[in-house]
Amino acid sequence: MVKPKEYPEAKVFLKKVGSNPPLKVQPNKIVTKYFDRETNRWYFKGLNCINENYGIGAYAYFRRIIEKEIIKIIEEIKELPSSHKSEIEKLLDAHKQKPTITTIYENIFEHLPHSLKVLGNNPIKLLYKETSDGLHALEEDECLKKSVAVQKILEFTIQKINEEKSNIKALRDLIKSIE
Repeated sequence: MVKPKEYPEAKVFLKKVGSNPPLKVQPNKIVTKYFDRETNRWYFKGLNCINENYGIGAYAYFRRIIEKEIIKIIEEIKELPSSHKSEIEKLLDAHKQKPTITTIYENIFEHLPHSLKVLGNNPIKLLYKETSDGLHALEEDECLKKSVAVQKILEFTIQKINEEKSNIKALRDLIKSIE
C-alpha cells in the first residue's frame, strides 16, 4: 500500500458556486396569472436571482416589473368597489398630463381600499420608492434586501386585488342565482 504524501503548508478552501440540478423556484400562481408573458419572465428571473443571492440581478428585474406594471396595478385598484374610483381616476388623469408617478403614489393612499391600507403604509409608494434608487449606487446585499421586500409587497398587493375581485364575482354570482 502506498502512503499518500503529506503537504503541511497546503491550505485549500472550497466554495460552492451553484447547484446541479438548479434549485426549483415556485412562483406565486396568483401573480403569474396577473402578468403577461414578458413580465412573468422577469418575475421568474427575479425570483431565481433572489434564490441564488444575486441582489443586483433581482433588483434589476423587479425594477423593470414595477416600471411596466405600476399603472396597471393602480387601474386594477381603481376598479375595486371599496376604493375611491373618481379620486384615483383624477390622479391617473394628472399622471397622463404630466407623466411623473410621484403625483399618483404620494396621493393615492387615502383612496385605497381598506385591504391595502392594513400595512399602515402605502404599498404603491413602497413599490415605487424601493425600485427608484439607481442600480449602480447600491451594494449587492442591499439590492437583495430591497428585491425581497419588493417581491413580498408586490405579491401582497396583487393577492389583495385578486381576493377582492374574487369576492365580488362570487357575490354577484350568488345574487344572480337568487334572482
